Amino acid sequence: MPDEFIVLSGDDAITLPVLALGGCGVISVVSNEIPREMAQLTRLALQSDFQSSRGIHRRYHPLMEINFVESNPIPVKAALAEMGLLKPVWRLPLVPPKAENRARIRAVLESLELVPRVHAAFAN
Repeated sequence: MPDEFIVLSGDDAITLPVLALGGCGVISVVSNEIPREMAQLTRLALQSDFQSSRGIHRRYHPLMEINFVESNPIPVKAALAEMGLLKPVWRLPLVPPKAENRARIRAVLESLELVPRVHAAFAN
């Protein structure tokens, strides 16, 4: 591709391979939840430190995937609400995620220690 042509990943889950193949950056959803970590993954990959960037990618891949369990931006907004970073207010055309998807989002956040674990006896 010409030098002036910029390739960006539009999907967090394929950012690392895109950067490894010469991409320049990412338009990221997961950066709303883990901005420091996604910036570090991108920075390391652009510096050709693929071992370190792979570690970050592997750790946060479940979050990257769960963000698309429903139409964007519903899951990321639900995750940010679970993290206490915004209020769970839904204005049409957005609607709350399905209860089972909200539970899946919460489980991923808990597994990554982005929210405290809720014991089953105390869950809503």
